[in-house]
Amino acid sequence: MPSVIKAGVKPESRKKLIALWKAAAAKEAAGASREAAALGRRLESAQGKARAALLKALDGNRATRRIRKEVAAIDKAARALGARPARTAVQRRAVEKELLKLRNAADAIEKAHRRSLLDAYEKSAATDAYRNAVIRAARRSGRLEMKERNYGGLWLRWAPPGLDMIDWEALKNLQTSFTFEPPYDDDATVTEEFSALAGGAFAFGDAGTGSVSANAVAVIGGYQMARTQHGAFLTIPSGFDMLRIQVRLVDIKARVIAWAVVGGSWSSTGPIAEVTDLASNNTRRVEGSINYVVAPLLWYSQDIFEGPLVFNAEIEIPEEGGEILVTAGMKCDVWAALPAASVADSEGVVEKITVELA
Repeated sequence: MPSVIKAGVKPESRKKLIALWKAAAAKEAAGASREAAALGRRLESAQGKARAALLKALDGNRATRRIRKEVAAIDKAARALGARPARTAVQRRAVEKELLKLRNAADAIEKAHRRSLLDAYEKSAATDAYRNAVIRAARRSGRLEMKERNYGGLWLRWAPPGLDMIDWEALKNLQTSFTFEPPYDDDATVTEEFSALAGGAFAFGDAGTGSVSANAVAVIGGYQMARTQHGAFLTIPSGFDMLRIQVRLVDIKARVIAWAVVGGSWSSTGPIAEVTDLASNNTRRVEGSINYVVAPLLWYSQDIFEGPLVFNAEIEIPEEGGEILVTAGMKCDVWAALPAASVADSEGVVEKITVELA
């Protein structure tokens, strides 16, 4: 039984849908930058007292005062690095190389003084109150998973609200579902890069293979975001108000690092799905989470995810039906405040996108 969803839209509609997507993307990126700054202020508030208490504890005796001097040296180097541009791929790699040197220096300090650092943290930080404050500051809607890192760093991941309640077996309904896979339509492959203050972002997609990649680096301060999505232009009938989307991503490599001396930062990657429609002139999205780390009071948190991922989303559509653009892929974003840095790399292949009317 053929699907009531039809591939393709009128040529003039393709242009309109892409224009709508671009306008929505620009508006969303500006809003995301404001939200990142607000999140940063919440994290700084949550971490400020705990970090001040830790640094004061390190001033408590001769051995730990030496640690403070070594921390100050890294602080100075980080501030100098923030003055370097990171707009091009070559510049971003150079900055990441220097950040790696600073992380290695931090590792050496941590290895040499681990017991003193842990003692200072345990004496100074009210760990339960601190952890709860950071979670409240970073909170997104949905089910939360969390792991703790040394010195107050956190690994977080969210499942978007409501997805656990969806019966995804319904996607086997051949009459109301439609599946598309590589090669995707070139026109339906979309990328976005957003950069504020020090750092850079890069996004690339290959419609023929379905590959996606996004990279973002924030140094010292600012918000950076990159995303790449593949998709299709579809025509849907009237009488439905919801579109269920199931995206299979394979060969994922997602790396996040959030690093801090006396500043704060976070770094994240995740899947994303969007529907743009002409009936309402609107773009609606659902974002997921692969990995998200918040910098500890000192040093850095990092995480690497490799493997496949199935991402489910449910997005409202106009009941009158019509022509739509459906896209899905991967996104990364980072934020840092003086003096700190964060890096996010994500790549993978959008192997298959299945949609179903509900």
